[in-house]
Amino acid sequence: MKRLIWIVLLLSLTGLLFADAPHLQKMDARLRMRLASIKQADLKPGPFMTTQSDQVRIILKGSDPAGAVNKIGGTVHTKIGDFATARVPLEKVEDLALSANVEFIQMSRKVKLQNDQAAIYSEADKVRSGTAPLSMAYDGTGVVVGIIDTGIDFSHGDFKNADGSTRILAVWDQNAPSAGNAPAGYDYGREWTQAQINLGFCTHTDTDGHGTHVAGSAAGNGLAIGAHTGMAPRADIIMVATSFATTDIIDGASYIYTKAAALGRPCVINASLGGHMSPHDGTSLESQLLDALIAANNGQAFCASAGNEGSDYIHMTYPNADSSWTYFHAAEDQYAFLFIRLPESVKNTMKMRIGWNTSTYNPYTGAGGPGPFVGQTEWITPAQIISAGQINHIARQGANQLGQIAFAQNTDANGIITLVIQIWDDMTWLANSVQDMELWRLIVEGANSNVDVWIADIGYPYLNSVAEANYLMPDNNKTVGWPGVANNVLTVGAYVSRTQWQASDGNTYWYGPEIILGDLAYFSSLGPSADGRLKPEITAPGMFIISAFSSATAVVEQERLVDGEKHYVLQGTSMSSPITAGCIALFLQANPAATYAEVKQAVTGYATNDAFTGSLPNNTWGHGKLNIFSMLTTNSVEDNPLQPRSFELFAAYPNPFNPTATILYQLPTRMNVKVSIYNAVGQLQDVLVHQWQSAGRHQVHVDGSDWSSGVYLCKIEAANQIRTTKMVLMK
Repeated sequence: MKRLIWIVLLLSLTGLLFADAPHLQKMDARLRMRLASIKQADLKPGPFMTTQSDQVRIILKGSDPAGAVNKIGGTVHTKIGDFATARVPLEKVEDLALSANVEFIQMSRKVKLQNDQAAIYSEADKVRSGTAPLSMAYDGTGVVVGIIDTGIDFSHGDFKNADGSTRILAVWDQNAPSAGNAPAGYDYGREWTQAQINLGFCTHTDTDGHGTHVAGSAAGNGLAIGAHTGMAPRADIIMVATSFATTDIIDGASYIYTKAAALGRPCVINASLGGHMSPHDGTSLESQLLDALIAANNGQAFCASAGNEGSDYIHMTYPNADSSWTYFHAAEDQYAFLFIRLPESVKNTMKMRIGWNTSTYNPYTGAGGPGPFVGQTEWITPAQIISAGQINHIARQGANQLGQIAFAQNTDANGIITLVIQIWDDMTWLANSVQDMELWRLIVEGANSNVDVWIADIGYPYLNSVAEANYLMPDNNKTVGWPGVANNVLTVGAYVSRTQWQASDGNTYWYGPEIILGDLAYFSSLGPSADGRLKPEITAPGMFIISAFSSATAVVEQERLVDGEKHYVLQGTSMSSPITAGCIALFLQANPAATYAEVKQAVTGYATNDAFTGSLPNNTWGHGKLNIFSMLTTNSVEDNPLQPRSFELFAAYPNPFNPTATILYQLPTRMNVKVSIYNAVGQLQDVLVHQWQSAGRHQVHVDGSDWSSGVYLCKIEAANQIRTTKMVLMK
C-alpha cells in the first residue's frame, strides 16, 4: 500500500513539473537532463566543461526549424523538409522550445569515439586492411618506430603482443642515473633492453604521459581494450625519454637509427617537440647534424611537429628603415629571450634598443596594460654586438633596478647574423597575478624585410590592442621551430579530425562552434622557414586525438579520460606528427630501401587537397592532408608509389619573393619540359628549363636579383599541355 502511495506521489510531482513547463515536453530526456544539471550545479568554466554559454548540437522538427534557430542566435547546418540539424547556445534551448514553429528537439546522440578516426582521415585503415588495389595488408611489420619524447608506459596493453610480451625493443631514459647502465657509446642515462622489460627489471616511468600518447598514435595496437589502434600496430618501438637538450635529442636519433640498422630494419623517428632559439633556416649545427643522420642510410625518415604557435604571434618582421617597436613580457621564471636573424648587409646600419614601461598588466586575466615609459638602452648596432661579444645593461626607474638586459651574438652562417637578447625582469609571479612586471619594448631602426625576430620559448608577446605610433603587432608567420626547420625533417601541421568525444564519465565534451571538422587546427604553426622553404610539408589529424594513457601520469583532467581510463584525449601538432610517422612506417614496410627524399616525395606528392587547403603547396597546409593509401596505390601500382599521377605546376614559394623563389612541378611520365618566366607585359624574362625529364617531382629556382619589382608569370609546357602561375617580386 505504501509503495502504491509513493508511485502516485511521484506521478503527481512529474505532472506538476510538466504542467508548469509544457515546452520541456518538446525536448528529449537527455537534453532535459543536461538543462537540469546546468541549473543545479555551478560548473567550473573552461574549454572542456559544459556551461550555459556552451553550444549544443541538436536535431529538431517543426514548420520552420531554421527560422526558429536563427531567431535565437543559433546556426543551422543541414535542413531537409521539416527537419534541421543545428548548433545553439545551451541557455537558449528553452526559448527554442517555446517557439510555435518547433515540434520536437533531440540532443545529438553520443557515439563511441576511437583513434581510428585519425586512421580514417589518413586512410591508414584501408592500408591496414589491404583494400584493393593493394596486394596485402600493411601494419608496420618489420619496421622500427622510434620516439623521442617524455617516455613510455611499457606496461600499457597497446605496447604488448597477444602473449603479453613487450613490443618495445629498448628504452633509453636520458634523465635516469646511469649507474653503468647507459647505452653503448654514451655516458648518461639508463637503457633497458627488451629482455629486461619482459623480465620485469625495467623501472622507467612516463609521469608526463605525453610520450605514451604519442607512441600509441604512431604504433599502438589497441589490445588494451580492443580499440584506439595506432597507425602501425605491428611495428617495433624504441623509446628515448629525452632531457630535451638539442644534443641529447640528436643522440637519441643516432641511438635509434643505429639499433634499427643493426637489425637490418627500416626506421622512422618521431619528435613531437620544438623550440625557437635557432635561426629557423636549417643552418644551425643541430639542423646540419640531424640532416646528416637522416640521410646516412636508406630506409630512414624523421618526422617532427610543426609547433603549436600558430595562434601565439611570436614573430616580427621589421620591414623598413623607419623606427618600429613591439611590446613583450617575461615568463614565469622572470626571463624573456629574443632571437634575431638578419642579413650581414644591415649589421652597421640597423639599430636596436630595449625600452621598458611600468605595467598593470595581468597575463592571467589580460586586464591592465602599460604604464609610463620610464627608460631605454642606448642604440646598439649588430656590428657593435659582434665586436663586443656581449653588451649588458641595467634597466632602471630612477634609482630602482627593474631588470637586466644582455645583447649577444649567437652564430654566423652564410652571410646571416643571429643575435640573442636576454632580459631578466625582477617581477614576482603569484597564483593569479604578477607584481612589479614591466612591459618591454624592442625598438628597431634601419631594418628591412629580411630581418626576423622571434620571442623565443621564454617570454610572451603583449597582444592587447596598442594604438601608439610606430607600434608593430607581432605575427604568426615563420613559427615552425627546430627540429622542424631542418632540411631533411618532414614537418607536420595539424587539422581537425574530431570535434567532440565521450569521456569515461559518460559525458560528451567539445570546444565551441569555431572548431570545424576538416579545418586547420587554430594552434598549428605556419611557415615558411626563415630562408623561404616550404614548411610544414604536410598536415595530419591533430585535434582531440585519443591514444594510450600512462598509468604513472600524476595529474590529468578527468574529462580527457575515455573508455575505462586506458586512453585519453590530447591535441596539438605533437599528435599529428606521430600519426604521420606511423603512416610512414607502413610505407617503409612496402618500400624498405626508400631514401629520406623518396619518403618525403611520397608523402607530399600524394596528399589530399580540399576546400580547406586551397591552392597547394602553401605554408599553412604544406602539400595538403596526409593520405597513406594514395602513397601506396599510385596508378594502382603498389611497387611504384613515387610516380605522380598528373602533370601539375604548383604555386611558387615564397610568394611574394625577394630575390629567389622555388617552382615545383610534377610529371606523370618522361616528358620534354619547358619552364619559362614572363613579365607583366608578356615579355620573356628567362627560360629556366628546356629538356627531357623523368617522371616525378622536380623543382627549379628563380633568381630575380636583377629584375624589377612586379608581377611575373611562370609557364610550364609539356606534351601539348600548359600550366601557369603568378609570382610577385617585392624588393
